[in-house]
Amino acid sequence: MAEKQQKAAIKKALPVPKGYAALRFEKQSIPRKFRDCILVYCDGEMRFERYCYGEAAGLTYGAFAQSIAPDGTITWAHNNPPAGLKQTMPNQLTGAEKDTLFFDDSPIQWLCAAKLKADEKNGYGFLKVLLSR
Repeated sequence: MAEKQQKAAIKKALPVPKGYAALRFEKQSIPRKFRDCILVYCDGEMRFERYCYGEAAGLTYGAFAQSIAPDGTITWAHNNPPAGLKQTMPNQLTGAEKDTLFFDDSPIQWLCAAKLKADEKNGYGFLKVLLSR
């Protein structure tokens, strides 16, 4: 989990609206077998999630940011990622505009796809959202 100062910087750069647990950003790219998402939580935590499409559609991998350096470099708390995923995960937050993120100096946009009131599966229920403000 990210340090207190790092969380404060994320909260300032990517504010989650009051009453919401998280913002979910999805990678906009050519159609592929996967959907990559970044969740930015109300307390400043950041999480990467990869979903697969097809017959067995669902979450295939998720990892919280272990630390985020002042220059935006992200260290993920990897727990046996699938082969090749480590190279495709974002390594550095290089830009943030209203409802859009940019990683690794790439022109590929990560657009805000949803505002989540809660994210129970990752520990962000009603009370945690209420107490994080």
